[in-house]
Amino acid sequence: LGYRLTDKQAMVFGLERRDGGLIEKLATLNIAPADVDIVINTHLHGDHCGGNTQFAANGETIVPTFPNAEYWIQRLEWADAILPNERTRATYLADNFLPLQKTGQLKLLNGDTPVAGGVQTVITRGHTRAHQSILIESEGKYGLYVGDMATLSYHFERTAWVTAYDVEPLENIETKRRWQHWAVETGATILFEHEPNRPVGVLRPKGRHFQLTVNSE
Repeated sequence: LGYRLTDKQAMVFGLERRDGGLIEKLATLNIAPADVDIVINTHLHGDHCGGNTQFAANGETIVPTFPNAEYWIQRLEWADAILPNERTRATYLADNFLPLQKTGQLKLLNGDTPVAGGVQTVITRGHTRAHQSILIESEGKYGLYVGDMATLSYHFERTAWVTAYDVEPLENIETKRRWQHWAVETGATILFEHEPNRPVGVLRPKGRHFQLTVNSE
């Protein structure tokens, strides 16, 4: 959610700390904000890109949190964010992404895009029209950071279970169906953004559905 929440917003969201601790966690790995060269936004809903920007030292100007990074966003997602409709305007908050354009740090993507060796973005349409997930491959093993393709682990276990804020729920169902079967076939490690209890696991068949098994490796 980022670094610009008011006390009231932090209370509404039930946050223990309003900044999420991202910068501090990176610091434990000896990574400073200026060291980051690519930031990938799965989509531009406020709870997924609020950390894109922060207040400058003057406490008023909004600037990119990572001053030397390119921010990678799907072109269609950008279009939907800057021209929101009645349903989406409450979650597409301009201060989270327009400053990136002003500083020339915005990179718009057109579909699946290689990032670096073994890492690529993949379109996972449904939650938004151009939602993207992150596919990772290393030494024959796979990982998938799903973003909001499946908000919680049980959304990935049950194909038909969607959320009220999926913009295209039927598309989301078909997207999940493809990636569920891929996950089972590859034995991929699945990583969730919002899941508090099983944030990482492996998907396995269970009757007509699937079950996420916590990865102990």
